[in-house]
Amino acid sequence: MRNNSFTITNLPNGGCHRGGVEFDGVYFNGHQPTHKHGKYFIVVGEIYNGDELFCVSMYEEYGNDFVNHLDGEFLVIIYDPSNQTIDFFTDPWATRQAHYTAGDFIYSFSTWPTKTSKSLKWNSHYQYSIGDNQLRLVNGEIYKWDLRQYKNTLEDMTIAFEEAVLKRYHDNMVLAFSGGMDSSCVALCLAENEKTFHSAHLSLVKIEDENTISEVVEYTKPYNNFIRFDELPEGVGTPNSETFYKAIHKVVPHFEILCMPGAADPLLDNDVYKGKFLDEFQIWPEDLTTIFPWTLFYGSRRVMNAREHQSLRQNAYIMDTFRDRNLVQEWLNVTHTLKNKESKIMQREYLRKRHISIPTVIAGIGHQWDNEHGWGRRPAGGWAPLMKVHEIYSDI
Repeated sequence: MRNNSFTITNLPNGGCHRGGVEFDGVYFNGHQPTHKHGKYFIVVGEIYNGDELFCVSMYEEYGNDFVNHLDGEFLVIIYDPSNQTIDFFTDPWATRQAHYTAGDFIYSFSTWPTKTSKSLKWNSHYQYSIGDNQLRLVNGEIYKWDLRQYKNTLEDMTIAFEEAVLKRYHDNMVLAFSGGMDSSCVALCLAENEKTFHSAHLSLVKIEDENTISEVVEYTKPYNNFIRFDELPEGVGTPNSETFYKAIHKVVPHFEILCMPGAADPLLDNDVYKGKFLDEFQIWPEDLTTIFPWTLFYGSRRVMNAREHQSLRQNAYIMDTFRDRNLVQEWLNVTHTLKNKESKIMQREYLRKRHISIPTVIAGIGHQWDNEHGWGRRPAGGWAPLMKVHEIYSDI
């Protein structure tokens, strides 16, 4: 079940020209709602432990707490004509976004933003009252994270990582393979579980570690159809995320899923590119409540929106292995003592056990890496200072 886009509005024929439907004065475009017990249900995204009917049954059993029983990347929408309300439930990172626009007597919620639209916050329940033309936040913390840090091994986190990879697997999937730790671990997991897949590597920036790339490609044969772009195909354009999608389409015309495991940087490292490194800085405290949520834990809304809209324009669907509730919870469970040994310690151990080199990236040109100047190659992965934040990246 992968419903990429939607529009809900009260504008006459609002989207019906593209196959939309109208129920009780509300127009739905992009997806046929499920109707049960007088309410209409839409799931945007994918639920890994069920389908749309499963969501409905969970709602009937648990009420507004039903989202805690869903595993996936989703936005759930419930329209109640009798109360003239529309409820929106986002997953922990609002990976499937709703953009909201309202004026006198009109409203619109859509996958696609406008210059005046606002975005719904992550991990939240909103309710829109049609009669009052008002949107209110019902619950700003649907899922409550456990911050006890009570586990002393990586076993459960590693299991959660492999589960996160495999439940997102589709046979028409392309892995965005940078050659870094995160995408390398995803490729290794898929191959060890005998899953055939395409992987695409854009080699234009020239910062990748060729040793790691070669080792991972060799290890993942014959399951990995590795595609390397040393230059973009003719007519694709200049390098960016959207032209990367276009380049892949030239080689794999019918791919639907793009796996981009980029969330490990903000979730587990709080942004690798501004980091201090292992021998300089120990960051994880005994009490996680003093720094949670750290600056990039919920991710930059701007970056996530841009990637989703670029992929939708290319008829692709983005999944991120590390933006997985169970996996992130297991990372939070690991003690600060274990975390402080190395950044991305689970990924490093995953590579070491398979005798894959820990990748490095180029931090400067023509110099060797040193802590004073930061030139040359350095180990991939790094830590940035953790900062307590509240409403950062939230529009509403």
